[in-house]
Amino acid sequence: MLIRKINEHTINDFLIKFSYETRDTLFSTDEVNKMLSSFLDSYLKIFYSSFPLKRVHIVKKKKYCKIISVVIKEAKKLNYGDKILKTLNKNKPIWDTVNSETNKTRNTEKINTLNIDGNSISNH
Repeated sequence: MLIRKINEHTINDFLIKFSYETRDTLFSTDEVNKMLSSFLDSYLKIFYSSFPLKRVHIVKKKKYCKIISVVIKEAKKLNYGDKILKTLNKNKPIWDTVNSETNKTRNTEKINTLNIDGNSISNH
């Protein structure tokens, strides 16, 4: 794949070259189409010389995904290992980790009243 090399250095190069471009040829005619054509010619000449094409090799998506998943797994191991080692009660961080990885959360809903056979029982 080819991409343009654009960075601070190439932008400055473009601005310098474009500042030296004379506008005399641009306004040498009264025809708008010729003026536009002249402007585009000089602009593109400077653009192509300042921002050259660069060949870039793209890593195949499957290989990239495999590398990323390995990196994520290792980062999780390090993170959870540190959490477990830093606590005195080893069971709590282990179960917190298991619950977060399995997307389980504690049910925190409180039941204030029960209705049994038409009788309401309240916790108050």
